[in-house]
Amino acid sequence: MIKITPSKALRALLGVFIFGVTVYSFYPGFQPRQNSVAYHVAKNASVTGIIMKRDIDTKDDKLTLDQVSVNGEAGLDKVLAFVPSFSHGELGDKIGLHCDLEAPEPFDGFSYDRWLAAKGIFAQCYSRSEPFVLVRGAETGPGILLGKIHERVVAEIRKTYGEPHAQLLAGLLIGDNAFSDDWKQRFVRTGTSHVVAASGYNVALASSMALAFLIYAGFKRQHAYPFVLLAIASFVILAGGEGAVMRAGIMGAIAITAPQLGRKSSGWNALLLTVAIMLFFSPRILRDDAGFQLSVLSTIGLMSLSRPISLRLEWIPEIFGLRESFSCTLAATIATLPVIIFGFHRISIIGPFTNLLVLPFLPYAMAAGTAGVMVHELSPIYGGAGGGLLSLPGWFFLECILRVIDAMSSLPFAVINL
Repeated sequence: MIKITPSKALRALLGVFIFGVTVYSFYPGFQPRQNSVAYHVAKNASVTGIIMKRDIDTKDDKLTLDQVSVNGEAGLDKVLAFVPSFSHGELGDKIGLHCDLEAPEPFDGFSYDRWLAAKGIFAQCYSRSEPFVLVRGAETGPGILLGKIHERVVAEIRKTYGEPHAQLLAGLLIGDNAFSDDWKQRFVRTGTSHVVAASGYNVALASSMALAFLIYAGFKRQHAYPFVLLAIASFVILAGGEGAVMRAGIMGAIAITAPQLGRKSSGWNALLLTVAIMLFFSPRILRDDAGFQLSVLSTIGLMSLSRPISLRLEWIPEIFGLRESFSCTLAATIATLPVIIFGFHRISIIGPFTNLLVLPFLPYAMAAGTAGVMVHELSPIYGGAGGGLLSLPGWFFLECILRVIDAMSSLPFAVINL
């Protein structure tokens, strides 16, 4: 057995740091490539590209375009386009638009340019007119198919439930986060943003909660484990299968797989191997992707802190896995605190308490909400506005979650801004 002394650990840490700085400095993906769209910024530029992702908002749509051309010249990297509501365009379509093409810039202390660059986006454009479709279905493939599945699921949820209940259910089930700015602030103030975000933080947390709930319901751990893995795989597919979602699913799977491996070191080895592979293909995410940082740290917290915390929370009942759910939340919150402080410059004081009130409703909201959507989709008899009577249980649990978050966010001491 190799004995690791503090001096050896310090030298190893220093070596990794120097290696990381070197790779970050010379890795070509950290700067726009020679023919990148970043060098084609211009007012009223003529842009064409294929829709790879679409985020529908109340004000406009955000389209991620690939295979971009600017004023007839092909460019590398992607463009984020802000356009008026674009109802007749679909994923995989090649579109054209006239927009002001700009380079992203940091704002309010947030390195927005680096965050987009980690996704391969080096320019963004703002169009005042609706784009026009050039070629229908110009791009096909697994990514486009998964994206269309994601859009279909979100559309059915919105048909069944009104806002903000539909958006909450979409966030719980597939990590779709398109809340209004007011509701986003409420989630931030109460430390519950992880509930509706496609990151390893919420996937690992939800997986641990589901495993605890199944064990409490009478399943043996080894029998409940495959169901949780199946749920994670379903989440990845329904959420669109993007890189961030794939990382979230992998981290969530590692968090619940570690105890199944028998030896604690096996879980850590799996985590380190996964992180190493991710960084090999995309080193930039180590510094510029907060989602990756939160995913890794929350997984570390769940693997190392949740059990010791649970042993000190004997005053919380174990009914419905409540104690384990709260300990998982607290462990993930503690582990991710450095990123939240330095990245978002705020701390939610009431976060753990809000989670304690909200977590018991989550499994019921997800199960009843899913049932309501399925009934609305499969049976016209029970369809119609609001999904009919069978959507009421899901609406009730979603309403409870929203009421708690709304009430707790109104407290004057809810969050400390740094």
